[in-house]
Amino acid sequence: MPIKNFYQVSPRLYRGGQPSEKGFVALRDMAVKTVVCLRWRKTRVDAERLIVERLGMRFVSIPLNYWTLPNYSHVQELLEIIDDQSNHPIFIHCFHGVDRTGVMVAMYRILRHDWSLIEAYKEMRACGFHRFATAHFKLALWRLARQTAHK
Repeated sequence: MPIKNFYQVSPRLYRGGQPSEKGFVALRDMAVKTVVCLRWRKTRVDAERLIVERLGMRFVSIPLNYWTLPNYSHVQELLEIIDDQSNHPIFIHCFHGVDRTGVMVAMYRILRHDWSLIEAYKEMRACGFHRFATAHFKLALWRLARQTAHK
């Protein structure tokens, strides 16, 4: 697979880093229907939207940056996309496919697979999460997990 940090999360859900055009073609050839982009720069997102839609896939943007922590509304938006089976198979990515993607997939694991916070964090680390450089994402995961425990 020509996509950095590419992993299969579940039978019809994949995650990874920023695909090149060749990577998007590979996703299309795998029958991926929906690409969820967690990147935030408008020019990058707009360029990606054109490529993805030209290849016949659906494009969804949930912009997250390194300075603003993901919140429950970001997670809820992603879960609505994943819960809709007509969107499957789905590919989720940020730039490296480890930090923003890691937090969002961890919340999916906690809320839809009943994983513990520790199990979800272990998967984040196994997939390359930068625990020191992006420690604030770890904090966001803990906060989101605590908030959703009461919902």
